[in-house]
Amino acid sequence: MTYVTIPEGVISIGDRAFQLCSSLKSIIIAQSVSSIGTWAFGWCNDLTAVIVVRKEPFSLSSDLFPNGYPCTLYVPKGCKETYENAPYWKRFLDIVEITDIDFSDDNVKAICVSNWDRDSDGELSVYEAAVVTNLGDAFKNNKDIKTFNELKYFTGITSIDANAFENSGLTSISIPESITSIGSSAFYGCSDLEKVIVPNIAAWCNISFADRSSNPLRYAHHLYRDVDSEITDLTIPDDVAKISNYAFCDCSNLTSVTISESVTSIGYYAFYGCSSLAAIAIPKGVASIGSYAFTSCASLTSITVAEGNSVYDSRNGCNAIIKSASNTLMTGCMNTIIPKGVTDILSYAFYKCSGLTSVNIPESITSIGRSAFDGCSGLQKVIAPNIAAWCNISFEASSSNPLYHAHHLYHDKDTEITDLVIPSEVTAIGISAFYNCSGLKSVIIPKGVTSIGSSAFFGCSGLTSITIPEGITSIGFNVFSDCTSLTSVTIPEGVTDIGSSAFSGCSSLSSISLPKSVINIEARAFTGCSSLTSISIPDGVTNILMSTFYECTSLTSIKIPDSVISIAAMAFYGCSNLSSIYIGNGMKSIADMAFGNCNSIKNVYCYATDIPSMTGAFNSTIADATLHVPAVSFNAYRSSWYWGKFGTIVPLTDEEVGIEQIEDGQSTMDNEAGAWFSLDGKKLNSKPDTKGIFIRNGKKVLVK
Repeated sequence: MTYVTIPEGVISIGDRAFQLCSSLKSIIIAQSVSSIGTWAFGWCNDLTAVIVVRKEPFSLSSDLFPNGYPCTLYVPKGCKETYENAPYWKRFLDIVEITDIDFSDDNVKAICVSNWDRDSDGELSVYEAAVVTNLGDAFKNNKDIKTFNELKYFTGITSIDANAFENSGLTSISIPESITSIGSSAFYGCSDLEKVIVPNIAAWCNISFADRSSNPLRYAHHLYRDVDSEITDLTIPDDVAKISNYAFCDCSNLTSVTISESVTSIGYYAFYGCSSLAAIAIPKGVASIGSYAFTSCASLTSITVAEGNSVYDSRNGCNAIIKSASNTLMTGCMNTIIPKGVTDILSYAFYKCSGLTSVNIPESITSIGRSAFDGCSGLQKVIAPNIAAWCNISFEASSSNPLYHAHHLYHDKDTEITDLVIPSEVTAIGISAFYNCSGLKSVIIPKGVTSIGSSAFFGCSGLTSITIPEGITSIGFNVFSDCTSLTSVTIPEGVTDIGSSAFSGCSSLSSISLPKSVINIEARAFTGCSSLTSISIPDGVTNILMSTFYECTSLTSIKIPDSVISIAAMAFYGCSNLSSIYIGNGMKSIADMAFGNCNSIKNVYCYATDIPSMTGAFNSTIADATLHVPAVSFNAYRSSWYWGKFGTIVPLTDEEVGIEQIEDGQSTMDNEAGAWFSLDGKKLNSKPDTKGIFIRNGKKVLVK
């Protein structure tokens, strides 16, 4: 309890009422109070101000303070002489009349007077400000206010409300030591803010900030001790034990920070975005450092942890903060050397370390967190002395991999790896293992590898060839996506699944051989393979999914096997040179725009006797194309609402349907199921009783 206001209605303050309130700094006594008892403020050693509203002195104990009257008495205007002559009141160290606040900003004054002027004199007195307990939204969205350095008079306010100054025109604000918390988004959108004045750094370190936008430093970036004195070299006072969350977040003009030995805890985001900060020294007593406490400090060149710290270390002069027990690297800088033995690199550990040019990842590393190297725009080399260990690293996200930013993999600081040979002891290549490694030209994967993780070679734009061994059963999501120089791939027998976007964006891929074992091709698997001239879809595939061959602009023909029962939307969209399409007899449905924007189609051969459902699979250009259909279904296709839009519809010829021989109708055919048709495609009710050639089960049959 530091600031107290006695409300109207209270008539007396009893004996010892505030005795031993050692943190009490000021008290406002309402007009209704008419007496104060013995030792009411006994041993309130920090009390500096007693404010009375009553114009006439009232009964006061001679022993109000056991050690004299060591503070200032504030009295109403015109009453100073009366109090100076009143018994006991005259003992106060000083007696000052309550004055009106001299606001530096007329617009701020106008708002304060409008909301809190009790005596309607057009001014706001120190007392009137002192009894305010809540700013509310009086200043929210007001673009006319610029400077508010009088908050110190509002001694009854300990918390600045959420959104209090949101989107205001403030350029400068002074935060007094009476403030203990600031609500969510209190300064959100204050883009004109240039100065945050903090007279008491110790009090500032203890403020509870609800979020990043509750700290005015997010927008001002500059911290001041007073109106004219900017703080660039910050010293945390000796009496501070805890630096709160977000305390100096985004204070980009800080160049140095000295953390006192008294500090035991540094909150999360405490110095986030202090982009001019050159060095950090963590004292030995610090037992807790919150997440991202020193993240995005782009100018850091030195990080040290004092010897004897039981929780953190910077072993071997590594220029990093490491959690000793778990061997986890929390924060690094442009000069960090990751020590052997470190197993984990936390999320955002090197975030926006634009001066980091190379990083050596020791074989002990097993995981790297999200965005660990995001914003490392100067990173050019990733050194991985042990490729087997590298293949086993768990990357929380693709951007966790430093190769995402550096693009070049090295065995040591001088030897770039362009022709990668995965070691024989490797059995699995991890997710995103070589993501964006554009310096790779070739990759040889040994037979012992049984799985390749998602995005493992995504964006390896220099990769021209790759050998996939037997033993691989699936090629996962994005594995070779955007390998723009890859020209050909042979996939071994045994692979059953081609994952989503597995080869998407492989714009130089002209041919690919899919083994018979493939039964599943996921969506977008070959999207944007603009050089692909042909592909054979294996007989085991049952569905062609969305955008599988989207914009494969060099495809001229495609054969859909009999096993396929559906083609999803956009499956062949934008295959602008596709002229011939062969659809197997198992087809049941073709989704809208499956062949959209395929403007070169001349012939579609559909072998399905039961018409596949379709409402908008082709462009209007089919009016110039020919549809070839089974003779038995000719009339049905021609009368179909959508299939009938083809410019020409003709029965499949013998050669097109694969009828190459005539069988004897008196053979075992009599015991087989199947309807009979005439040569012109008309279905018969039963086996014909006249001599001639008919069609049954796709074959010509001679009835004698």
